[in-house]
Amino acid sequence: MLCLVRQADAVIIEVEVDSKAKGKQCLDKVCENLGIIESDYMGLQYVGPHSEHLWLNLRNQIRRQLPGPPPYRLQLRVKFFVPPHLILQDITRHYFYLDVRQAFIENRLRTSSTDQMCHLTALIVQTELGDLEESIGSAAALLQYPKYLPTNCLVNCSEDPDHPPQIRVRWRSGGSSDANSNNHNSVDEVISDPRDEEQQQISIETDRTAMVHLCQKVLKEHLLLRGTKNSATIYQFLKEASELEDFGMEQYFVKNRNGETLRIGVGPTGILIHDLNLHLKHK
Repeated sequence: MLCLVRQADAVIIEVEVDSKAKGKQCLDKVCENLGIIESDYMGLQYVGPHSEHLWLNLRNQIRRQLPGPPPYRLQLRVKFFVPPHLILQDITRHYFYLDVRQAFIENRLRTSSTDQMCHLTALIVQTELGDLEESIGSAAALLQYPKYLPTNCLVNCSEDPDHPPQIRVRWRSGGSSDANSNNHNSVDEVISDPRDEEQQQISIETDRTAMVHLCQKVLKEHLLLRGTKNSATIYQFLKEASELEDFGMEQYFVKNRNGETLRIGVGPTGILIHDLNLHLKHK
C-alpha cells in the first residue's frame, strides 16, 4: 500500500507499507528515511471530508481512517512542541523550524510588537537566504522580504492602536450576504479596522509604503545577523518563538450560543479561547 507523505517544504516521500499497516508503521518509515530518531514529536495529518486537517491515529489501521483507495496522501507535521534546547537532533530541530516558520508566515504565531515580528522575520531570512550580499544590494533584498513576513502583518502590528494602518480589501465570492450587499457597487473598499470582519472573507492588499517601512526594519535586523550560521539562526528563531503564547497551538474557529465567533487554541500550555479581536475569553 503506497502512502505519499508531504513534508513542510513540499517534498513528497513515497512510503510502501502493508495493506493492514497502522499509522505508527507509516510514521516510523518516514522518520527512518529522514533520519529522525525523535519520532515521538512527529505526527501525520490527512485532509478530512470537509477539507479539515485531521491527525492520523497511529494505533489504528491507515485504510480504516482514510477514504478511498491508495495511494493515501498524508502530511508530516510536528504534533508535540517543545523548546529547542530539549531537541537532540539537528534534523528534528529543522522540521520544528519548518512548522513554526509556516505558522509565523500564516499569522498563526502572533508577536507582541513590530520590532519582534521584524526580528523573527530576519532570522528566517538569514536561515533561508544567508548573509546579505553587498553585490545584490538592499533594493533587491527588500523585494524578497515580504514573502517571509506574516500575512496581514500591517493589521496585527500597528504601533498606534488609535490609528491603525488603512488597508484595501477585496471581498471574496462566497462571503456573507451582508458583506456582499454592502459592497456590490464597489469591488474594493478601504476600511481602517479589519478586526471586525472574519479573515476568511477578505484578502488584503497591504499599503506599499507601510510594507517598505517594515522591510527596511527587517533589513536592519538582517544586517546584524551577518556571519551567523544556519543552525544558530534556527535555534534562536525557535527559542524566541517558543516564548510566544501561540507556540505550537492548533487553532479552531467556532461559534458560541450567542453566535459570537471564537478562536480556540489547543497547545503545549493548555487551551486558550479568544474572540476575533484576540481578547482572551478563557484560559
